[in-house]
Amino acid sequence: MPEYIVKISTEQLAQASGDIGKKVKDLRSAFEEMTDAVNRTNGYWLGEAGEAHRKAYRQMQSGQEEILRRLSEQAVDLAQIAGIWETAEQEVRELNQSLPDDVIE
Repeated sequence: MPEYIVKISTEQLAQASGDIGKKVKDLRSAFEEMTDAVNRTNGYWLGEAGEAHRKAYRQMQSGQEEILRRLSEQAVDLAQIAGIWETAEQEVRELNQSLPDDVIE
């Protein structure tokens, strides 16, 4: 049977989840600012070049949203893993405490 060594704590997983969530929020905000900037070009960048630029940006937006969605899922997954792991550790501690101390006499 293979032996596994866990090198991260549930606290570290929860922290990583929070960090990823914050960074995704920051990225989402930055992309929204870029979208606003691109949309504002409607007022001064007229013609084919402006339209091509805005069209190219709109085509990339679905990819941006997909990336942000997947990163958000990673944050949720890490939080769930940390919760499951913490629950399992607590169950093991409780089971360990319920075992008799005087098995070998």
